[in-house]
Amino acid sequence: MIYLVAGVEIDSEKSLEEVASLISEHLLGGIPFVGKDEYIYDEVPAVYASHDLIGLRVILQGDEGNGYFLDIHPKRFPGTNEASSDYTSGDITDYIILLLSGIEGIRVRKPDYPNDHSGFDTDE
Repeated sequence: MIYLVAGVEIDSEKSLEEVASLISEHLLGGIPFVGKDEYIYDEVPAVYASHDLIGLRVILQGDEGNGYFLDIHPKRFPGTNEASSDYTSGDITDYIILLLSGIEGIRVRKPDYPNDHSGFDTDE
């Protein structure tokens, strides 16, 4: 089975909410980002799409001073107890970058490290 992942670095002078709004409009068909007051990450401001999209969670984290990171991953990854040879990740980062390129007010790029979530089980 293939599970889809993406990780995109975003530079912008816009606020977290403004960047989230652009991503919502251009990538998610208007699904809003929520959860800033939930502090889903201890150290970094973050928001997430209010609904999963085809089983994928979409999280935007960061701030205008340090840049942003858009993380897209399945709601549930194969757990460490499952046979890892039965699962591979399909990295769609380049496709997401293509979709977000050219949006005024943000600059997107591929991270310097691979976007690999293998071995993590985030099922809640």
